[in-house]
Amino acid sequence: PKIYTDRDERNLINLCKKDRTKSSAVLANEWELENDRKASASLIRRILYQNKLEYKAAVRKPRLSKEHK
Repeated sequence: PKIYTDRDERNLINLCKKDRTKSSAVLANEWELENDRKASASLIRRILYQNKLEYKAAVRKPRLSKEHK
């Protein structure tokens, strides 16, 4: 049986859309605080992938070189 409901799934999607760069472990912790149920990071990734959401990593800015200074 699933440990989450459709409402929990929608809440998770909204959490993810607020900040797309959060890791699945951070999302799992936030989800646990809201729902009082444990969820693994892999479950979070699976739910997001089923809803066509993927992890987005922020692009790092390169450091200034000596030529820039």
